[in-house]
Amino acid sequence: MAQAKNFRSTFEIEFDLYTDPALNSFRVFNLKRKLGIGPRAIGRYLKVLLSGHRQGWTQGDALQQAGVVLIDETGTLVWRHINDGPGDHADLETILQQVRSLTRSD
Repeated sequence: MAQAKNFRSTFEIEFDLYTDPALNSFRVFNLKRKLGIGPRAIGRYLKVLLSGHRQGWTQGDALQQAGVVLIDETGTLVWRHINDGPGDHADLETILQQVRSLTRSD
């Protein structure tokens, strides 16, 4: 829970934030665990480093890769992006487009 509080504070999150310390969602959505050090990861790291971003202290499992899942109000998985390694994040505009398509009233 301390990691979630730090995350919320660091990124000034004003919405509900849920955690899953037992990693049930990690397993259900087949997220990855891997070291991910290679040419692609190093290139991504250099790109963000040169743009002014810095890696903070790693909290939790350093091998645990992230992902984004969108689930509609019926509980149906409608979109997901599973990170393949460090820096392989879902494009924010793509995520927002997917969210907008879920919230559109026809």
